[in-house]
Amino acid sequence: MFPEMGFVEPILKDKKPNYRAYIFELIYYIDNKNTIIKIADIWNNKQNPNNLKKDF
Repeated sequence: MFPEMGFVEPILKDKKPNYRAYIFELIYYIDNKNTIIKIADIWNNKQNPNNLKKDF
């Protein structure tokens, strides 16, 4: 997988680390120090987008 393939999740753009989304359901960020991808959440994109921000 290409770590930066996902887009920066606009709803979480003000949060750190920089959360990315892939296919709108897999929310992850890149841990550059350890060279790994960390999955933060698997989110159902049929929900209200504001609910995603509440989780973080």
